[in-house]
Amino acid sequence: MNQISDSIIKSIISKDLITSLIIYLLIPSFLIGGGYGLYKFIYLFPIIILLIILHAYLTRRVFKIETPIITKENIFFYILCLLSIVSLVKAHGMESYTEVVHIIIGLLIIIIFNQFLTSENILLKIIPPIKVVILILSIHGIIDFFIPGTKVTATFSNENNLAASLLILAPFLFSEIISRKYIKINTILLFLILVTISLAEARLGQLTFFLQFVLFIFLYLIQSRIKWKKQILVGIISIILILSPIVLYQISKESSGETLIEQLNRQGSSINIRIHMFNEGLRIFQESNYLGVGAGNIIISDVWKPDIEKKQSLHFFLLTLLVGYGFIPALLYIYMHIVLFKDYFLLQKKGLDSEGKRFFTNSLIIFLFSIIVLSVLVSTFIDFRPFYFAFGFYFVAIKIYLKRKESGSIQV
Repeated sequence: MNQISDSIIKSIISKDLITSLIIYLLIPSFLIGGGYGLYKFIYLFPIIILLIILHAYLTRRVFKIETPIITKENIFFYILCLLSIVSLVKAHGMESYTEVVHIIIGLLIIIIFNQFLTSENILLKIIPPIKVVILILSIHGIIDFFIPGTKVTATFSNENNLAASLLILAPFLFSEIISRKYIKINTILLFLILVTISLAEARLGQLTFFLQFVLFIFLYLIQSRIKWKKQILVGIISIILILSPIVLYQISKESSGETLIEQLNRQGSSINIRIHMFNEGLRIFQESNYLGVGAGNIIISDVWKPDIEKKQSLHFFLLTLLVGYGFIPALLYIYMHIVLFKDYFLLQKKGLDSEGKRFFTNSLIIFLFSIIVLSVLVSTFIDFRPFYFAFGFYFVAIKIYLKRKESGSIQV
C-alpha cells in the first residue's frame, strides 16, 4: 500500500519548474476567462482521483514503471482535455456527459500510451491494429452512405469527426509508403479513406487529405534517390491526379449554372457566415479586455437576423481559444506547436539513418501540418475532437524518443 501511495505522489508531482509554472498559470486562466470558478467542476475530482489511482496501479503493479503522470511533455494535452471538459459542461450542462466520458477515456488512453512508450519502443508495433481500425471505419462510413438509418455521423457527432478519426491515422500509412513498405495495402487503405470522407461530404476532411498527400509527395521525393527533374515531374502528376476528381466535380456542377460560392451557400457553408463569425469573435474578444468570456459562453448575433443571439461555434479554433479563455491558453497552444516543430527539426538534423526514426518523423510532420489546418478551420465550443488522441500520442512519443536517444537507451 505504501508503494501505491508513493506512486500516486510521484504521479501528481513534477520536479520540473516549467511544468509547475504552467499548472499555476492554468488555474488563473480559468478564473479570468469569464470567472468560471473551479468549484463548478468539483464533481470531477473523484474521477480525477480514480484516474490517478488507476494510473498508479497500472504503472507500479502491472507494468513496473515509475513515471510522473504530469510532465512538460504531456501537460499541454491535459490542459486541452480540461478546457474541453469545462467548455462542454458550461455550454451544454449534463447533456454533454457522453462527451465528458469520451474525454476522460481519451485522457486515460494517453496516460497509458505515455507509460508504454517509456518502457519500450512500440511505435512500429501499433501499425497493424491501426490498419484494422482504418478498414473498419472506412467500411462503416461507406455502408452508411448506401444504407439509410446507420449514419456514421450519429456515431461521430458529424462528418468532420469521422474524417478526423481517419486522418489522424493516415500519416502512418503515408510514412510506410515513404519507407517503401506494404505499398499496395497502404494505397488501398488511403483510397478507402478518400472514398469515405468524400461520401460523407466532409469538405474539411477532403482538404486535409489533399494537404497530407501533397506533403507526403514532398517528403517522398526529398528522401528518394530520384533525380530532381523526375521528382518535379512525379510531384506535378501526383497533384494533378489528386485534384482531378475535385475539378471534374466542379465541371459537372457548372451545367446547373451555379457558381462555387452559390454552391457553398446552398449547402449551408456560406463564406459570409464564416466572415461574420470571425468578426463577431474579434469584437467579443476586444470587449472582454482580451481575457475571454468564459468556457462555452461565446454568444454572437445571427448573420441573417442580427436581433437574435445564440451560442455559436466560431469555426476557428485559435479564435475560439482567445474568445473563450483569453490569451494565456492560446499562447500555450501556439507554444505547443513551436516545441513540436523544434523537436522535429532536431531529429531531422541528427539524420534519418534508421528506419524507425524516418518512419516516426515523416508521420509526425504530416500529422502536425494536418492539425494546424484543422485548428484554423474548425471548432465547436472546443469540444473533444478525435485528433487530440493522436496529438497527445505524438507529443509524448517524440519527447520520449528524443530522451531515450540522447541517453543511449535505444539504438537507431
